[in-house]
Parts: sequence; C-alpha cells; structure tokens
Amino acid sequence: MLPDYNTCIDRIKAYNQTGVYKKQIREISTHPPQLKFGFKDFWKYKTVVENEGCSILDAKYISDTALKLHDFLDSWGMRRSGIAEPKDIEQILNKIRPYYDHIQSVMLGSGQMCHNEKWIEAVYDSLDGITNLSQYPDGGKSSVTGKSKTLLALWGQTPGFDSLITTNFLKWSHSPAPLKLRQLRRGEEWYKPNEFFAMIVDLDEWVLSWSKHNNNRSFSDSFSNLCSGLPVGRIIDQVYNWEYEYDPLIYYLNLLKKQGRSEASLSFKELEGVLGFDLCKSAYEDPKWWEDNIVKLLEKAQKKAFKKGNYVWKKDKLDILGQNVHFVLS
Repeated sequence: MLPDYNTCIDRIKAYNQTGVYKKQIREISTHPPQLKFGFKDFWKYKTVVENEGCSILDAKYISDTALKLHDFLDSWGMRRSGIAEPKDIEQILNKIRPYYDHIQSVMLGSGQMCHNEKWIEAVYDSLDGITNLSQYPDGGKSSVTGKSKTLLALWGQTPGFDSLITTNFLKWSHSPAPLKLRQLRRGEEWYKPNEFFAMIVDLDEWVLSWSKHNNNRSFSDSFSNLCSGLPVGRIIDQVYNWEYEYDPLIYYLNLLKKQGRSEASLSFKELEGVLGFDLCKSAYEDPKWWEDNIVKLLEKAQKKAFKKGNYVWKKDKLDILGQNVHFVLS
C-alpha cells in the first residue's frame, strides 16, 4: 500500500527541498541558467485549456501540445533514449485521442479504473514511438518510462515508472497488504498493455483504500499545501522519487561545494531545515544513528567521486549535547 500520511508529507517535503538545491546548482553550473519546461509548466498549460472546456488533444491545441510534450520529456531526461519530433508526436496524439477522450476525467482513487481496460490499454499501446528512437528508430517500441511519463503529463493519473520510481515501489513496502504492484518488475522496461493496466488498477485501489487507514483523509486533497494543483499521479511520483532517504543533504552539500565552500556546521534544527522534515528521536540521542544513516548515506552517494579521487563530504564532528554536526570536504 501507499505510505501513511506523515511519511508522505516527509517524502514530499524532501523532494521539494532537493528540487530547490538542484535548481540552485544548475543556475551556478550554466551561464545563462538553463530554463526547462517541467511538469508544472505542462500541467498549468493543460489546466488553462481544460478550464475553457476544451481538451489539449483538440485540433486547435494539438500542435502546441505536441511541442510542449516534447519539451517536457526532454526536461525529464528522455533525450538520451530518443524523443520523437513534435510533428511525429502530434501524429501519435491524434492516434490516441479517441481513447484518451474516454479516460480523460477518470481519476486515481475513484475505483473506476477497472472499468476502463479497453481505453487505457489502447492509449498505452498507441504510444509506441514517443521515445526510445535510439533503440527503435522506426518507432516500433517505447519503454514503460517514456509512456508513463507521457501519460503523467497528459492524464496525471500514473507516476513516471523510471528505474528510480520502480525500485522504490519494489523495495519500500507498507502495510496493509497488498505490498506490491502485481505486474511491476525490477529492471524491466517493456510492459504489455494489460500489464500496465493491472498496475494502474492496483494504484487506483491503493489510493481508494488509503483514506480508510489515514483518518478518512482524501489522498488527492491531503497534500494540497505542498502539491498545489497537482494530480494524484504526480503526488505519488514525488513520494517515491528519492534515491537516498536524506537526498536533500547530499544536494545541499554539493551546492556548498559549487559555491566554493569546504565545510558546513549545522545545528540539528538547521539540518532539519535542509532536509525539509524533522529528524527522528534517535538522532538527538544516539551517535550510532549518525553512523548508520548519515555517514553511510555520504559514503553511498559519493562512491563514484571517492573512487576517482575527487573531494567528498564527510561527517567531521558530532555534538549530541550541543545538537550540532560539522561536515568537511576532504
């Protein structure tokens, strides 16, 4: 099942904090700073169009949608796999439009996904050629990552099943059962339409039952202050989008390195501000927690840099009583 309310809150906060540091690192690294057309940009465009009572796949908008979708996929790291040109994306969008019209208003947590098998499978199947042109230049096949990220933008009711999201769905289980998405497989890129549909049905049931185990909160409304205007699929995407539990710390320290700094002294409260969420009780009481979590995090996240002989961040001093930790670049 999906994580509980408090865990979701912490993960979304951490995701947002990491995004802030990534943006600042990017601004330092590129001159002028590179502007990217991200998910929020695409979703804002989609919302404006739909507020006019139209669809982004209507003839009036489809060319613009194809161009913006291309830019979105590019900003989300799909360039290496080979993204279709906007004119080819427009052809694909025209192909899926009759099916998309049937599912456009079907939301995760409605309990209605199971009644839309024909349309969801048809949309998924028809998205071949949207990405993975490096492997399949004839457009004969696209991975679940390219298709799910496309559907995340167009529909909003599926996370983008890249390797990181998939890994976390598989390793990060939560009660009550079922603990896994039935069809999700480690390292797998290619899914049949019926397998993808089964995962969407599972997610629909997970979101629907989440409120029963979280004081009858509505999943879609519970994180509106952190994910204003975002669809359920994107909220789930943020909850599962992390490589290490304390990702924000890694990016914060890398930002300091980019700024020319070689040490950082943080109070525990300041560190919580860096992370975006509160440290656990053990962090305030037990030095071993820092060895088992923060030290190991720094080692794992900087393994490649260490092997190359580059400077890496290390925990230098820890003062439990004074609630302070000092990091150095060495």
